[in-house]
Amino acid sequence: MIKISPHKIPSSGNRRLAVLIHYIAKVAFIFCRVFSRNLAVGKDGLPVERIKKVLVIRMDQLGDIAMSTPAFSAIREVFGHASTTLLAAQVSKELVEVMPTFNQIIYFDAPWFIKGKKHSCKRLPAIIKKLRRENFDLIIDLRGDFRNNAFMYFCNAKYRIGYDITGCQFFLTHIVPLGENHHPVSMGLSLARYLQPESKKTYKMSLWITEQDREFATDFLEQNGIAADSDRPSVVMHPGA
Repeated sequence: MIKISPHKIPSSGNRRLAVLIHYIAKVAFIFCRVFSRNLAVGKDGLPVERIKKVLVIRMDQLGDIAMSTPAFSAIREVFGHASTTLLAAQVSKELVEVMPTFNQIIYFDAPWFIKGKKHSCKRLPAIIKKLRRENFDLIIDLRGDFRNNAFMYFCNAKYRIGYDITGCQFFLTHIVPLGENHHPVSMGLSLARYLQPESKKTYKMSLWITEQDREFATDFLEQNGIAADSDRPSVVMHPGA
């Protein structure tokens, strides 16, 4: 039975649309399986030690990037022997480029996530072609979005890990088990448990900042009459985040 998460797709109308897209895509998927020999489809086990190139997909907003850092850490630990690439949106550039987690970062503003980026539709074939040339052994999607599931399939990696909470899970080779909690942090921790079922290690959210960031913050505080080394607590409010 197809599962559509109300957390990921709050609108009932959009959930019905996702179900329709799921079944249309499934027919197309079966057609491709029958008539194409160029798309990887295998569903065998995940040979971690033989995986040399990993692509992690997180093409949405800054908050989603921050909440995925536990999953990033788990992926880096499991695949420390491999080259790991992050596919992210341009809006997250300043945040992800200081992370020590990835060997390479590729930017793509997916039109289904980044509003007002209609030109990205024209770039879609080019980014898929670029990722196919990279010959990734494994692609991991951290959002659980049916469009990402399809996107991974056409990137031609043998192994594709994701979630089955918005449909089109047939594009995946490995599905991360989830309960009812579909919060990004919980989903990332579920991935960590899936990759390391015997491990007791815990992963926490992390952010990395540069010395330039620290200087900016110190100057900002001082310009507003707050000593950076003050013992008095400061409260930061960020409405809408």
